[in-house]
Amino acid sequence: MIKQTKFPRIIGSGEFWDLDMLSIAVEGEVVLDLGSTSMAATLSLLVACYYVFNIMYPTKCSNAFFFCEAALLDIHQTAKKRVAVNKFISALKM
Repeated sequence: MIKQTKFPRIIGSGEFWDLDMLSIAVEGEVVLDLGSTSMAATLSLLVACYYVFNIMYPTKCSNAFFFCEAALLDIHQTAKKRVAVNKFISALKM
């Protein structure tokens, strides 16, 4: 599975609700071993990887990344331009 990582992604081991170890992999290489870091911190680091490596978000899940930017990193400028993300954030009353 790691060999197929063209975009940064989270790799976990263990049960879905009880992950033993989290890592971030890019282009077939694990770039960050996160151990048992919280999911919020892991998602923040994943977004940061896209920024640091200057990679555009995959089109199919870009709204999820823009939501993470707004919710976890308090970066709202791109999320404001996305109607779906704006509606979701408004529904959560963030």
